[in-house]
Amino acid sequence: MVRSAIDPIRPGASLILAWQIKHKHVLIIGGGFVAAGRLVNVLEADAKVTVVCPDTEELSETVRQHLLDHPETTHLVPREFLDSDLTTPFGKHHHSSISYTSENKTALIHDNDSTRGNIPETCDSSYSGSPPSTSTIAGSAFLAPAVDMVLSAIDDIPLSTHIYHQCKRLRIPVNIADVPPQCDFYFCSTHRDQSLQVAVSTSGKGPKLANLVRRHIADHLPNRVGDAIEQVGKLRVKLRKMAPGPEVGPKRMTWMSRVCEGWKMEDLATLDEQSMGLVLEGFKDNKVFSFEEIQTKIQALAQEQEKEAGVAAAEPKIEDIALKEAPKRTGRLILVGAGPGDPELLTRKAARLLAEADLVVADRLIPMEVVDLAHGQVRIAPKKRTVIATEITETTVTPDSASERSLSSSDDIQDQLNEWCLQGLREGKTVVRLKQGDPYIFGRGAEEILYFREHGFDAEVVPGVSSALSAPLAAGVPLTHRGVADQVVITTAQAKGGVLPDNFPTYDAKRTVVVLMGVGKAQEISERMQEAKLGWPADVPVVIVENAHCPNERTMDATLATLAQVVAEKKAVPPSVFVIGWAGSILRSVSVKHLLNVSSAKGKGEGVVTSSRPHNCVLVLNPNVLFTSIAPFSPFSAKVILGDIDRNDGLRVANELNYDKKEEVAYFVQCDVTKYDQQADLFAAAFKRFGGVDIIVNNAGIAENAPLWTDETGVWKKVIDIDLSAVIEGTRLGIHALQKQSRPGVIINTASLAGLYPQAMTPVYSAAKFGVVGFTRSFKDFPDGIRVNAVAPSFADTKIIAPIKDVVTSMGPLVTVDMVTDAFMLLIEDDQYSGDVARITPSYGIDVIGKNQKRPKNAKL
Repeated sequence: MVRSAIDPIRPGASLILAWQIKHKHVLIIGGGFVAAGRLVNVLEADAKVTVVCPDTEELSETVRQHLLDHPETTHLVPREFLDSDLTTPFGKHHHSSISYTSENKTALIHDNDSTRGNIPETCDSSYSGSPPSTSTIAGSAFLAPAVDMVLSAIDDIPLSTHIYHQCKRLRIPVNIADVPPQCDFYFCSTHRDQSLQVAVSTSGKGPKLANLVRRHIADHLPNRVGDAIEQVGKLRVKLRKMAPGPEVGPKRMTWMSRVCEGWKMEDLATLDEQSMGLVLEGFKDNKVFSFEEIQTKIQALAQEQEKEAGVAAAEPKIEDIALKEAPKRTGRLILVGAGPGDPELLTRKAARLLAEADLVVADRLIPMEVVDLAHGQVRIAPKKRTVIATEITETTVTPDSASERSLSSSDDIQDQLNEWCLQGLREGKTVVRLKQGDPYIFGRGAEEILYFREHGFDAEVVPGVSSALSAPLAAGVPLTHRGVADQVVITTAQAKGGVLPDNFPTYDAKRTVVVLMGVGKAQEISERMQEAKLGWPADVPVVIVENAHCPNERTMDATLATLAQVVAEKKAVPPSVFVIGWAGSILRSVSVKHLLNVSSAKGKGEGVVTSSRPHNCVLVLNPNVLFTSIAPFSPFSAKVILGDIDRNDGLRVANELNYDKKEEVAYFVQCDVTKYDQQADLFAAAFKRFGGVDIIVNNAGIAENAPLWTDETGVWKKVIDIDLSAVIEGTRLGIHALQKQSRPGVIINTASLAGLYPQAMTPVYSAAKFGVVGFTRSFKDFPDGIRVNAVAPSFADTKIIAPIKDVVTSMGPLVTVDMVTDAFMLLIEDDQYSGDVARITPSYGIDVIGKNQKRPKNAKL
């Protein structure tokens, strides 16, 4: 015997059926989120529903609203589940309750209802046969079930298990949420478009995967498939009336199949009474007219009717005049900003309008958590070239494909959304046009206002939080910061025609640029901004914020040079916001690895750095006394270049900073600050090792070791060279380096209280430090975001004063190193200080000269 080529049986599947439960009694136990979904499903299938939920538990808003909206088909029982709920008809449940403890949850839950018999403790769950209305099992009374389906949506496992066993005894189909072994059936992930229902099941193994598959299927359904099915259903009814006999059944089926196969889906969707009549004319001769033939017939009929009517208009009838004068419901249009995606960031007015609207027409990328707040009909924008139907939500949802042609551009999609709104307005509906972010910030809000005005409708506008402002905040990026960023430019990567705007912003060190809708044009943005015409440096920080304020929010760091690379490697997706500018490095603690563009070993050698920008690179001259002042930078991923003539001290500080770090954060260069070429080498090392410099600390200083009039060796000249000339040169080189990078930065010069209050025993030292103070103050409000400040401390308890500590302490208390550290951080972090000097004394602490603070009296070294 030759075996025919048939598909083999593949066990393990679920039997997928369309279960007709119209007017059937469904019992739902629970009132939370899961119960809400179950309630929507069975109500849409026209079932009668009893919801059992203790009054101690809060009903979800969806459950509460549907109970109010459907009083004839829903019934709430506000108490714990009782066994008798399974044998009580719809609407007959009593509300009395019993209590039970955790110890007896696994036992049967009996009530005192005299109408209820006893269900046995043990019973063969495989019992079959027709259930009697009243019978016995194992010698006990048995009541007939009064429920056709049970849905348990609670997280009480013992109680759920008990409900499952009771349903099995009564042979009631049951579904226990999240417990597949205790389910007679599973809920599929369902896409619905009017009469079309597409169900995807993973047999309880992967509900989330089922959702993803269902979305993919919905994305690829033909245009207007739901409308097409509705119209074909009407055509079948007309055909059956025209040819009702069973003897023509095969002909009807064959002819209808030819119609469905010969017409496009979107053409079937346009069938109306007239065109259906013309199509049915072909049935007698077993002919199927094409869509084009039907359109030709319709045009011919219209021309004939127009000819018969003649030029003269018919006398208007009284009833026609009355109909025209009858008041019509006026449509209302509101443009509502949906904010960045978090429902809690909606305005209260926006949330209220969503609940009140008859129709909500929403942008595609608005999260469903926001869309779900709508109580009426919802239509969601399709994506380009592919029709995407909306998810079945807890509202009445009409899919995107409902009245749509093939869409290939943003303008086509915009036209479709306008048409949906206009259709609702003409039907007298309250229409909310739900727009991502704020309607007037790259939301085409004004275009829509003008469009609807042309069609006779004015619109209200409700503002929303724009992601252009909220996404940077979510990522820890201040759009403005004194001394760093004093202007913000918000632009889009999708100007008219889907191209970059012609007027993309030029470089300004104090400008922050926010780019919306830029993921698909990351490479083009990077290249355009680095062109000479715009002049943006390659190492400007870029922060990429994806799905800001949503559960799947993600933040990525790049530079302008590495933007496209990071977008590709991290697989960034819309909606994403690019924040470009030096403000991106103020608060974010970014590892240098995120900002490196490291090439592969192909041609350049493994690990070759082609572009980099550390979060902060600090260059310090003579760091040994300022080790604790440097240390605060280390936790913020700062890199430190140390320059000191004492090799041992410099290496010690570098080693301490590098201790227990995964990568090098400090690098030492031996440097004699009086030799300007060695200072220049120090800056060169900063660029070579860490890509640049952000903060420069000029800390060099010595004092004469003998009275000036007894100095025979010229020590006083060294004091001038180290304390003043080297500071001037360090400042000069620092400004040059910062300007070279086209970015803001801070230079801190170390003066002394002696520069403010000259000391008789150290006149040259006092003069040098006085020069540092005057030199620093001359840089008041220096341009390009570069700030030059100075600290002027009294003696601090550091290694340098050890030889003269007894003499110094006899004059008064010492300044603590922590105070010096605080002064440094104040002048670095607070951008109001530019050309300012912080005075540090034991008695008065830290005060900045000229900032309305007290002047210390009788200050001593």
